Amino acid sequence: MIETTTVDGVPVFWTTTPGRLSANLYFRVGAADETYGALGISHLIEHLAFHWEEDLDPDSNGSTNPQTTEFWVEGSPEKVVRQLDLICASLTALADGTLPAEVIEREKKVLIAEGGTSLGEPSVGEALTARFGLERHGLAGIPAALLASITVDEVRSWTRTYFTRGNAVLTLTGPPPEGLGLRLPPGVRHPVPDTVDPVPALPGEYISGGDELVLSFAVPGASTADDALAGLVVAVLERRSFRTLRRESGLIYGIDSGVFLAQRDGVFICTVRVKPEHAGEAARAVVQILRDLRDQGLDEAERVAAVQRTLDALDRPQQAEAELYDQAVSHLTGQPSQTVEQIAEQMRVVTRPDLARYLALLDETLLVGAPTEAYPEDAEPGRPGLIAPLLGPVPGPEIQGKDFPVKLMARLAGAPKRLRLTVGEVGVCLDDGNVRQVQVWEDVVALEWGESDPEFPLLQVVGRNGQVVEIPVAALKGGDAAVQLIQEHVPSRLQVVRSASGEGSKTEA
Repeated sequence: MIETTTVDGVPVFWTTTPGRLSANLYFRVGAADETYGALGISHLIEHLAFHWEEDLDPDSNGSTNPQTTEFWVEGSPEKVVRQLDLICASLTALADGTLPAEVIEREKKVLIAEGGTSLGEPSVGEALTARFGLERHGLAGIPAALLASITVDEVRSWTRTYFTRGNAVLTLTGPPPEGLGLRLPPGVRHPVPDTVDPVPALPGEYISGGDELVLSFAVPGASTADDALAGLVVAVLERRSFRTLRRESGLIYGIDSGVFLAQRDGVFICTVRVKPEHAGEAARAVVQILRDLRDQGLDEAERVAAVQRTLDALDRPQQAEAELYDQAVSHLTGQPSQTVEQIAEQMRVVTRPDLARYLALLDETLLVGAPTEAYPEDAEPGRPGLIAPLLGPVPGPEIQGKDFPVKLMARLAGAPKRLRLTVGEVGVCLDDGNVRQVQVWEDVVALEWGESDPEFPLLQVVGRNGQVVEIPVAALKGGDAAVQLIQEHVPSRLQVVRSASGEGSKTEA
């Protein structure tokens, strides 16, 4: 049984489980609330909340995902109270400006040393980035490239806005201990951001940076009516794939599926472990399983198996904590939550039209990512991929301005003969005679230097749509002047300056 109370204005959900007391403090903020230029700011604040630690404590930590930031503590009731006090005091000091700026700057260096890693499963994050670009939920799949440019004032403002008692919830695996306090700054609840419209023309494919096959498509957003449908589709897809693609044909090793939800819509994502040379066959087979489920429904044996798989969760030791998490985060995000029994009961009455509605956007919103090795060497944007066209540059407007043509020596060395860069008041265009790439200034989120030979630098103009225009500076007549002209159109805090060694370093705003 889950009980509720309030401590210092923060909702508290608790149930009694065996073992030590565990506390999880959640805030409704994550990468989906950030921008590319400030990506990693919630992660940085999560680090700063533990600035008082003198040693790494295996019983306390924090994490950030696209929609929430979490702090957890485990131990005796006295330890839980003490450490939650320290976490809340750190956040309050950040919000009111009393935490020294040098502490913030030091922790930025620690986070950069950590690698500014992307959030969650890389293949899932990459699928979201490929679909939504470098906005909101699309930011889950990329590292925080401009972390060093985040200012102390921005960190304090972000804390005052999001790390507040009005935007928090606490879970406990036991009754609230004596002396528990959650003295946080005042604030309001922030809703989960909706997804943006997909960037590419779908259906389509992209060459991924990982070694798994990833398929994703749009499904309805967060609602209790669709929890059972999502569970059924996951269970039947994985059951049929295991039987036909592993047991019968030996085509794949395994498949994992799940649904990434926002209020307006969701994304069904499945990752398939398969050899690159069999990725096309596996992709076609998985999509056909989903089409059959949409068009023909499921048989009773599959329904019974899916219901039992759902109910089996009740026997797991962690289920009480899982339901505690579901209810608390549902309260925090405004997304619906149901018990295992409720979902299982709904599964029993799902109809074929229900499945057809849930999977209606499969074909028109399908996005496939596969490893480089799955494609021939001459694979190009617009050409057929494994099961859909390979995505190419997003079309942009005509750019008029100063032209920078290719150098003769660069042409002799193999550069495209018609390569030309145009920098104008509206944006930048790189055209090699076959592919035309455009970025409009108002959509540019960063200037970065790509990994290349220092003598042949590549300036990367990164767009909100996730497209990157790579400019071979040394191959262009007046290349250095082109760089200067581009830099004049992009705010300095979004630029990665190039050191004398050729390595990039972040600017300070």
